[in-house]
Amino acid sequence: MTVAVRSFTSILMMLGIISITSYAQAAITDEHYMLSQNAVASLPVNSASYVNSLAEEIAKLEGERALLLSRYLNNSPQVITINNKIQTLHQRYAKIGGNKVLLNQTLAKHLVNKIANLEVETALLYARYSEISPQIAVAELDVKNLRDRWSKVLESQSKIPLNNAVSQAIENKILTLKGELTQLQARYHQNSIEVVVVEEKIKMLQKRLAMYR
Repeated sequence: MTVAVRSFTSILMMLGIISITSYAQAAITDEHYMLSQNAVASLPVNSASYVNSLAEEIAKLEGERALLLSRYLNNSPQVITINNKIQTLHQRYAKIGGNKVLLNQTLAKHLVNKIANLEVETALLYARYSEISPQIAVAELDVKNLRDRWSKVLESQSKIPLNNAVSQAIENKILTLKGELTQLQARYHQNSIEVVVVEEKIKMLQKRLAMYR
């Protein structure tokens, strides 16, 4: 099922029917990688800043790989390329004596933030598309892949920090939308499309929030 979704998604992406999520698209490029590498290279080797920057860069690429795996097969050029970049950075990190605990903490934090943002985005997609749409299928697979990677990093540790982060992100979005809804209700009829759309977004966010409580 996962392979079928990724294959179907790859075809849709090539046809321009769906696109990669905005925060993923901005990062999965060679230009982004080169700019990040230049920034890291400008730091003194073995310095705390250098070690932290390498850890941050590895974490970003790990998150990007999880999203790519929702769209491409393991042997695709896109996945192979990012795997090579991650391997190179891991070797460099180990060579300078990078701390594995620090790396895992950095990766876990990055993944938690990414998952929280994506959960909000996924809930909002449900307000626009049917449950069987390719957009929903890819978003749900993104969440799964990121959560799976996060679980492997932390192994058997509590999921409470992740659940709290996601809940907070969703609650913040609900609060923002309720503010918008109040303003819209003062301008439009209760059954107007403007009001109904925001109400549906809030409903989907609340439904998503219930999954983490």
